[in-house]
Order: sequence, then structure tokens, then C-alpha cells
Amino acid sequence: RDLIDKNPFNRIKRQTELKSTRNYYFTGEEFERFNEYLIEHGKPLYYFNMFIYYLAMRQKEIASMKIADIDFEKWSIYVGSKVSKNKTGSSIVIPNNFRQILTDMSLNQYPKDWFIFSVGCVPGPNFYKSFDKLSSRTKVAIRLLNINEDCTQYSYKHTAVIRLYYATGNDIYAVSAHC
Repeated sequence: RDLIDKNPFNRIKRQTELKSTRNYYFTGEEFERFNEYLIEHGKPLYYFNMFIYYLAMRQKEIASMKIADIDFEKWSIYVGSKVSKNKTGSSIVIPNNFRQILTDMSLNQYPKDWFIFSVGCVPGPNFYKSFDKLSSRTKVAIRLLNINEDCTQYSYKHTAVIRLYYATGNDIYAVSAHC
């Protein structure tokens, strides 16, 4: 343990943090209205966004997932170390509210080695390299519906985090564990 006697960063002043204008959370009304629109006009994008919302996953993690990564008996999803942000593989418990969405996707009718979201944001054998374009499609719909333009596709995660925080009685550790 190479210990030091004095912190070399003590003299560096902390910079002021500006208020972020990215990835705002959706209000309850915006969230409902946006999801209703996607269910009617872009159900595959709705499904993709629900992975962000319920599982706190990143786009690349979702795009890299195969049907075999979902355990429908234990209701868990495995995120491999090659795609996770922290480079460690782990299983995520599928929340009860998300189970019906997975059932509606009828993933069991496709080969297990297929990607959940392939070309066209539907199950298929090929990795969807342009998954980042889904953010643009989300942004177009946000503008069309006159929703706060500071909201993005990643706002699904922020919305879920805020709701979970209040649902657990302000338990930041539960939120941290979920994320």
C-alpha cells in the first residue's frame, strides 16, 4: 500500500457545476402520452425504450442482447462483460411490470441465438450496428408530441430512477443496486 502523507489535489479549486440540460426525466403525463404514441406508431422502439426504463440498461447493452440472455423461468437477463459499462457480466432481475412486455414481444418464437433488437429494431440474426439512430427517432417523436426537448431516449432511465427512488421511500441504495 503506497500511502501518501499529503493530498496533492488539496490546492486545486473545485469548478462550479452547471445545471445539466440533457436527459431530463419525463413528467407522468409526458411519459404516458409518449408511450401511447410509440405503441401506436413505433412498437419496436417502444419495446427498446422499455428495456432502458425497466432494466436501466444502455443502448449498446440492449442492442447486443440475444434472446438466449433472457431466462424466462427465473425472470432474469444476463448482461455480458463484453458489453457492460463496467466490463463485468451480471444478471438483472426482471421486474414484474416488465414481464408482460417481454411476453407480448413473443421472443420464444425466434431462435435463441438471434438478437432481441436486430435490423429494424425487431428480432433477427444480425447485430444492429445503427442502434444509436434510435435516439434520433425518439427525438423526432418528442418534438412531434411537443414534449420537453431536453428529454431524450436516455430520459427513460432518469424517469425510472426518480420513480424508483420515491417508490422505495427515498432509498438511494435500492436505486443504486438496480442501476
